[in-house]
Amino acid sequence: MPWTEPTFVSCMTLTASMMQGLQDNFAAMAAQDSGAPPVTFANSTLVASAGLVTDVGCAGSWQADSGFATTGVASLGALHVGSQHGLLPPWHISGLTLLQHSADTGKGLDMLAGAARDAGDRGDMRLYAPLPNKRLDAAWSFGGSAGAMDSGTAQNDTWYHVHLIKRSDVGSVDALLSTSPESPVLPANFDRFRRLGGVLTDTSTTLIDFTAYALSGGGQRTVWKERALDLDTTVASDGGTLVAMSVPTGPSVLAYGDIFLSNASTHRELITGPDDDDVAADDAHQTVRVQTGETANVVARWSAMVNSAAQIRHRGSGGGAVNGLKITTIGWEDGRRP
Repeated sequence: MPWTEPTFVSCMTLTASMMQGLQDNFAAMAAQDSGAPPVTFANSTLVASAGLVTDVGCAGSWQADSGFATTGVASLGALHVGSQHGLLPPWHISGLTLLQHSADTGKGLDMLAGAARDAGDRGDMRLYAPLPNKRLDAAWSFGGSAGAMDSGTAQNDTWYHVHLIKRSDVGSVDALLSTSPESPVLPANFDRFRRLGGVLTDTSTTLIDFTAYALSGGGQRTVWKERALDLDTTVASDGGTLVAMSVPTGPSVLAYGDIFLSNASTHRELITGPDDDDVAADDAHQTVRVQTGETANVVARWSAMVNSAAQIRHRGSGGGAVNGLKITTIGWEDGRRP
């Protein structure tokens, strides 16, 4: 098996848990490449296979096929491990779909295997096996069934952005939750990240139920299991009005949902994105319409690109009041681009 791509190129100190993490990642990588893993872990000893791993210096001794006979900690030299995988294309992302953890949907998140370039397009980040149960209710620590918060404690009615993170000196990859889509507080020695999506808490700091689907090109479609009613009013101004929808704040995503309009006389409603031209609602520009003498209650599907505040614009025609106007959010599509 041609292990050719250098993976680790610096001196480091590995704890027992980090060595176990290395073995797990290499085992998954080897399974993909239909070969034996180049690094194994047994009795607190990191062991390399001859010909697949070479030590190029640093403190400590290294012997292929025997590794460091150590209890708990190994001082590891500059380790070169190859893989059949080449570099990912610029800004690439694939897989890494987000799920609620089946045993605790309110606090735990799972992440499917996948790969991405980091947000600065400086290097590859690969998750070779699913990462289960990263926790909303605990500070970040490495691995599955462990905390994911970058700082503080989870708050009610708050959006959290899920990031894939990497420590490039040892290759460790994990996940992190942050209120920031662009500047998460990374754990010590982690230096790369890529935003994967957003999740929302309710009034009891519980994750609101969702289902996510992978899209071609690396994006993700997220659908609320229960539609969110974001506007319920009888005010329908002829001027454009911005309203926040139940989609992540920060990145511009394509939100979609339903609009319900009820009125006895002719009225039109137009939904657009804040970056679109604010044109008048008329026969050529309308999302939904009721007509005098026809059906007084109409439902239509809408979609629009939101701004960083997760807002869309709605604009009416035919007066400033209607019998009823409701706008719901079904979900959103996120290209997951930096």
